[in-house]
Amino acid sequence: LLNMLNDRVLEETKARSLVMMGSTAAMIQFYKDKIYIANAGDSRIYKLTKNKLKQISLDHTAQGYAKKAPLTKFLGTPDPDGLMPFIAFGAYKTSDMFIICTDGVYDMVDESEMTEILSSKKELDVLCKELTDKAVENGGVDNATVILCKITK
Repeated sequence: LLNMLNDRVLEETKARSLVMMGSTAAMIQFYKDKIYIANAGDSRIYKLTKNKLKQISLDHTAQGYAKKAPLTKFLGTPDPDGLMPFIAFGAYKTSDMFIICTDGVYDMVDESEMTEILSSKKELDVLCKELTDKAVENGGVDNATVILCKITK
């Protein structure tokens, strides 16, 4: 799917006579008792289990930069071999929470703050707002987007 989306971004870039256009992407699919994830760029996927937050995606950024590193993969990459996103799978259980968020969130809200907010047992829409509000409160230098999924059965 990400390669199809990459092709579409490349087509749109050409149609608009642009040099480059791109986006990061992160996806989760739940199927039976497994979770499948894929990402390209630096939008992250986290798993919260028993108040422990763990990044389960892979950032595609160049190494060795003191400040914000450039992306090495993203939608809009004109790679002849295709996008080649990070793909992984695993198990999940009731009460696990999965977080998809942009760098505008995790750059501004450290993992301890994120864990504290997500562990508060509020409704998911409230938690999303609290995370994005905290990102803005802490400096908000980039777009702050959050998607939450909680396993209830």
